[in-house]
Amino acid sequence: MYDAEYQQQVDEYNRQSETTERQLLQTQQQLDQSPKQLDRTQQQQDETERQQNRSKAQSDRYDALLDRWEKQADRQDRVLDALEQVLSTQDDDPLK
Repeated sequence: MYDAEYQQQVDEYNRQSETTERQLLQTQQQLDQSPKQLDRTQQQQDETERQQNRSKAQSDRYDALLDRWEKQADRQDRVLDALEQVLSTQDDDPLK
């Protein structure tokens, strides 16, 4: 009887040891993967930052282009106003 109980305890201890060993191996594998995951995360963050910088630069270019168009439209409006003023001061019938 003593031998059977002892053998059960030994078997249980061995099962627990194997389980613990598997868990330790899994933990070690996860720890080994952590630096790779951190590197990937950093690379993703860097790429996101580059994309944001490109988007901001493009937005700045569009803003500058819009400003130039608005200034050009203002100049054209002033030229049209001046032409209208000149035309309005001329006599309708230049032969009179």
